[in-house]
Amino acid sequence: MANVSIAQPPERLRATIDTLTGWATREEVLADAPEVDAATAALAEVQQMRRRVKAFFSDLRRPINEARAVNLRNEKDWLGKLAPIEDRLTRLIVAYQEQAATRQAAAAAQLLATATTTGTLPETPLEIAVPVTPSQTRTTYAATVATPEDFQVLVAAVAAGRVPLMALKPDETWLSSRAREQRERLAIPGVTLVVKKTVVT
Repeated sequence: MANVSIAQPPERLRATIDTLTGWATREEVLADAPEVDAATAALAEVQQMRRRVKAFFSDLRRPINEARAVNLRNEKDWLGKLAPIEDRLTRLIVAYQEQAATRQAAAAAQLLATATTTGTLPETPLEIAVPVTPSQTRTTYAATVATPEDFQVLVAAVAAGRVPLMALKPDETWLSSRAREQRERLAIPGVTLVVKKTVVT
């Protein structure tokens, strides 16, 4: 693995976090308005720091992501140049091997016919084709639900108990969008509305 320097947020952020960690372990409720004000100020500082930390690492990731995109494009370009060469070479080798095997079979048949007719073997040796192993192939399998009708059939099979429930995976992105839209009116069978409140400073 290449030597990579791991950047850390400025030390002042770490020091500020250390001063705020007490809030994470506090168990007693806020007793009065001054404590609420202190908690609100601490929350505002935490949220501001969260944004700064995300921005800090986002700036670090940007050149890495850009370099990764360039590398992926270059890799695709080079592999695209090699693919037709590899394919053509494989076809040429396989074609030669098939033709050599055909010639060898014909020569063996001729040898057998001559030996049967004359009772002697020819002095010219039989040409033996040099075996060439073509590129190996690998077969993979995957499953997909191609149409809405197919999905309905799958759902019916799951409902009937013929297919395990794990074959159906809820689309939580879609469900959450419905929850944000309908809120307390959300009424989808089997779906529980999760409500989480945050304080915005």
